[in-house]
Amino acid sequence: MANNERSCGPCRVCCSATVLVYEDRTVKDFGVPCKHLNPKAGDCNGCTVYSKRPQACRDFVCSWLDEGIGKRPDKIGILTESMGVVAHGDRSVGLYLCVEVELGSMRKGLPSLLISIGKHTEKKGHLYVALVMAWDITKKRKGGTRGDWNLAYVHSPEIGDKQAQAYASKALSTFEQESPQHVVDYVDTMLKGRKR
Repeated sequence: MANNERSCGPCRVCCSATVLVYEDRTVKDFGVPCKHLNPKAGDCNGCTVYSKRPQACRDFVCSWLDEGIGKRPDKIGILTESMGVVAHGDRSVGLYLCVEVELGSMRKGLPSLLISIGKHTEKKGHLYVALVMAWDITKKRKGGTRGDWNLAYVHSPEIGDKQAQAYASKALSTFEQESPQHVVDYVDTMLKGRKR
């Protein structure tokens, strides 16, 4: 449930950064703007099907809106989503997915975002692992400026690299439940063998 003190305002990053799967079919892919997004029309920041939007859209809440982590996604260029909490000895670990929305935003905004995640999880007595997805602009695709995804994971110092990778895989399994298989396969391939 979103915090009542924050609202989406003009932000519509979730309409382009997230994967939307509805009734076992992909409505829109990862990093692709929704076909129902029209900034000049619609009831909610350009959503032309807002009153009939899929349940996946109704349920989605980013970590800024829900937990006050970082800055609003359209201001920082990174969308952060909580992927759950796992046990780690006598502590808990918060899992987060951080997706670069605008080229170069991760390099600029990730340090302050990680500080915000660290402070938030520390208040709750948790550690954290963040699965970070950034565009690799050195591998440009034909007809576009974006390249492939670069994946990494960043974690609390108290968690070793091997354990952090296991938690990143746990975040990925949560991601698998919400994402079409071709996206999962691609992200899984990128994650294997990556170090923080």
